[in-house]
Amino acid sequence: MDRKSFIKTSALAISGFYFLQSELFHASERRNNQIQEYHDVPIVIIGSGYGGAVSALRLCEAGKKVVLLEMGLNWEKAGIPFSNLLKPGKSSAWLKNKSIAPFMNIFSLTPFTGTLDRLDFDHIKIWAGRGVGGGSLVNGGMAVTPKESYFKEVFPDLDAEKFYNHYFPLVQEELKVNVIDEQFLKDCPYYKFTRVGEEEAHKAGFKTIRVPNVYDFKYMEKEFRNEVPRSALNTEVIYGNNHGKNSLDKTYLRKALETGNLEILDLHRVQTIHLNDDKSYTLNVQQIDTSGALLTNKVFTCKKLILSA
Repeated sequence: MDRKSFIKTSALAISGFYFLQSELFHASERRNNQIQEYHDVPIVIIGSGYGGAVSALRLCEAGKKVVLLEMGLNWEKAGIPFSNLLKPGKSSAWLKNKSIAPFMNIFSLTPFTGTLDRLDFDHIKIWAGRGVGGGSLVNGGMAVTPKESYFKEVFPDLDAEKFYNHYFPLVQEELKVNVIDEQFLKDCPYYKFTRVGEEEAHKAGFKTIRVPNVYDFKYMEKEFRNEVPRSALNTEVIYGNNHGKNSLDKTYLRKALETGNLEILDLHRVQTIHLNDDKSYTLNVQQIDTSGALLTNKVFTCKKLILSA
């Protein structure tokens, strides 16, 4: 082959390689963007935290069919235990290479769709819950009823009497709110620093109160006596609790599922929302796996949409 033919053949081969590479890339891109499933449902709720869980239960009790889309994992269904603070594992962070708790971030992680996420802005960091149960999985479980005078000041247009006579008692019942037993608090060595802190507060002239919580303190007493698996006393809190805590997946959402009217789709991340001419909604949704990789593109249409994420 002479020099001219060689250059011509080589140029054709190189251009063919880049053309093939480009076609493969665009074909892959088309596959990733291709809508693979369509769903037409009456009601969609986005987010399974407090607002979404309450909405789901009350709608399902009224006989409505509801689809709840949650970007996080259904931990109970997956059968994956929650991590504790001293041994961060799969549940400890949302697709991060390192733990993101408010303290002791010295742990390396394999990215996984964990329960705790953090949104970083210039002057503030916001921690959020990811998973079926939303923020109830990662918060401390405190269930404080605000002072009625504050409530009236902040929400002057709301019926305060109805909140204090109906809604606050109702949510306390649904979440199984309780208060620690005084004798247990006095005797339990885990509450040593609470006792010292309270004593010093009283010396300084401050009053103290007990904060109601959704964690089952009777379960905690059994933990202390080693009668049941430990959760709170095993440093489980902001990565999820395996036992003891009455998070939404064990309360509102469980009751909603028992009606037979609720379908929960976990690892479903809503990308866009479009209001149609007929006042219905179209949602473009990505189903992901636990590494965050795209599995399926879906479209949901619905008549009613509740945003709770």
